[in-house]
Amino acid sequence: MAFLSNVSESSFWSCLAELSKELQSRESATKLLERIKITDKSEKSIHATKILSRYEVMQLIEEHITTFLRALHNRELPKFVFNKRGGSNNTIFKEDLGVQMLGDVTKHEISLENQASLHKYAVMITCLSSCYKLLQENKHSTKRDLYYSNVNFYQTQHAVDEAVSDISCMLGVPRHALHILSSSKGLLYGDLSFSDNDGNIIVCYENGVQVPNHVSCIRNFQSNARYILVIEKEATYQRLVEYKLNEKLGPCILMTGKGFPDINTRMLLRKLWDALHIPVLALVDADPHGIEIMCIYKYGSKSLSHEASNLTCPVIKWLGVQPKDIGLVNIADTFLIPLSDADKKKANDLLKRNYIMQQPHIVTQIELLLSRGLKAEIECLDSISHSFMTDIYLPHKIRNGDWL
Repeated sequence: MAFLSNVSESSFWSCLAELSKELQSRESATKLLERIKITDKSEKSIHATKILSRYEVMQLIEEHITTFLRALHNRELPKFVFNKRGGSNNTIFKEDLGVQMLGDVTKHEISLENQASLHKYAVMITCLSSCYKLLQENKHSTKRDLYYSNVNFYQTQHAVDEAVSDISCMLGVPRHALHILSSSKGLLYGDLSFSDNDGNIIVCYENGVQVPNHVSCIRNFQSNARYILVIEKEATYQRLVEYKLNEKLGPCILMTGKGFPDINTRMLLRKLWDALHIPVLALVDADPHGIEIMCIYKYGSKSLSHEASNLTCPVIKWLGVQPKDIGLVNIADTFLIPLSDADKKKANDLLKRNYIMQQPHIVTQIELLLSRGLKAEIECLDSISHSFMTDIYLPHKIRNGDWL
């Protein structure tokens, strides 16, 4: 079995060092292209969120409220008009940027003229008012706190979530610039310390920490980590923490979004890459859901394409579990799970996405998954031995640069 070869210290780090140089060179090239301002029209049309002071964001809100009052004065029914989030025609994919919103796209209109959008309009203008008050007082609130401040009016948490995203898109600013924060569920462990919003030094080495809600204000990253390992499942993350992967496989940082990642976990991963410029590797299930989670970290999503610059980490490499690994390590079919109809539908949907179509190696793995009709969870590696993943699989994959 190929995976049973010994892992030498020099070869283990050489692949990571080469990957680190490759990624840093790519980052330098991207920044150079930005400086010389590429003249391609499609590049110019990319919609990017602005970095503004809270006073500038307040001014933007004031402009929309003024428009609202002017419409009422003219006996007109006011409306909000902004770029429609999501949709293939409204986004563009660039390998070094992820899925980004185009600047001139189909518009979405929420108007008091439309009976169906009355409640949406009321929710948006109420959320605008809450954002303005938070900015005025220089305070922050979570979307959940905002919802519970008036449950009967908002009716659902989803209504608040959508309104905040729409406001962010309409103003062209990231959501944290509105002083509305998302609740974090992600976890972080390893050779890392940083300063949080209150100036406290957070050390992640002992038992790990929860990803802070106030990611945008995290500063002063200190780390000797050689790589970041992003893990789909909390159970696998906890196991690697207990195994002390940070000691056994060299200084590293472990992260998990506990399945589908929340915004703060994605934002923190991007900030870590920007600060440390070390390889980022993903460990997910060999199934369509795991592949999609890896792609969310890597390329982002259509619904949040207006915030891509803060939420994507295109340098992520797919370390495992890759469908080809299932045969290489001789996992018996009895430990594999047949693909459901929903799995097959998801896999075929992935094959149609523009960022997947431009990655032939990933396409090959998805097609292999479909042809076999079987999927593998990370835990299936335990069918070989309880220590196979930590002692053989991960060291072998990193040593040989076996990532996509």
